[in-house]
Amino acid sequence: MDINGTEQRQFLGKTPLFWGIVSIIAMAAFGAVLVCGLVFGVGALSAWQLLQTEAQAAQIDGAGSASDVEVETTQVEQVEDKSAAAAEAKLETEPAEAEAGILGIHPDTAMPPKVGNRVTDFTLKDLQGNLVTLSDFAGQPVLINFWATWCGPCEAEMPDINEAYLNHRDQGLVVLAVNLEEHPDTVKSFVDYYQLDFLILLDRKEDVGFQYGARALPTTYFIDPDGIITYVFYGQMDEQDIALGLSKILPQGDE
Repeated sequence: MDINGTEQRQFLGKTPLFWGIVSIIAMAAFGAVLVCGLVFGVGALSAWQLLQTEAQAAQIDGAGSASDVEVETTQVEQVEDKSAAAAEAKLETEPAEAEAGILGIHPDTAMPPKVGNRVTDFTLKDLQGNLVTLSDFAGQPVLINFWATWCGPCEAEMPDINEAYLNHRDQGLVVLAVNLEEHPDTVKSFVDYYQLDFLILLDRKEDVGFQYGARALPTTYFIDPDGIITYVFYGQMDEQDIALGLSKILPQGDE
């Protein structure tokens, strides 16, 4: 009995008020756990659905990529088959030209001309812009010199070539100095400085130089009046070298 005379019931030594508070706290905790579980459950379900969607999209993309690769591979194989067939047909119909293309050699000549070969014709512009063709000089002895202004040996031999030309031009000698790749103004300054009297031709793309195998400069070809290469000299020539080459192309007694 309390101090007011009201009897208080107790359970496990605790008053009903105590147990009421405990009950409220327990219910609140249960509710919190339930809400958290619901939130986590919804989040997990959403994440699972998202993963499933991405997996399906990846499968679709993978199938499409595989299909595209297969189509592209088929197209490449078809192109290669056509290219191979065309190459085989060219080898059968034009073996020399096809072989030259494979080797990276100018199609007009499978190999650079050698002594005993007939000269290969070409057309280039001179310093005045006029077209000059080698075959225009058929029946005349021709010296073709491949050179460049930056080439020291080329520069050293130019006066000797010019002197030989002046000595033999009355016998029909033609000198064609084929400059490789340089600008006309650069070439003209060089020609004016050395007062060269023979024809200067401009091979701006080095097509003729490649055709004639002018890998190193200077390179000089001596061609007789019949258009046959009789002598080839690689490197700087002196007076004796020039005289030897001219002796093989000039009429006897005119060397």
